[in-house]
Amino acid sequence: MFTYIKHKGQDIPKYFRLEQLQDEFNFVSEEEMKKSKRFQLLQLRNAGQLDVFLLQQMPLYDREIPDLVFQVLGFYLNIAFSVIS
Repeated sequence: MFTYIKHKGQDIPKYFRLEQLQDEFNFVSEEEMKKSKRFQLLQLRNAGQLDVFLLQQMPLYDREIPDLVFQVLGFYLNIAFSVIS
């Protein structure tokens, strides 16, 4: 990249900004990540809301995670919030 800039006659910047290269490191879009069941489970586990899955290995593929998991989890979260309120 820097040799290309030299050939164009432009100066090399004195600083390095990672934001310019961020798109190269994004392996999936935000929309795909929100749709992914696996990433949803990982986010819930990291937030401490999945005590059941705390020490279990997460499935590798979305097809291995049934939709029932989120329905049951939503049910338990609704019960917990109603008890707190």
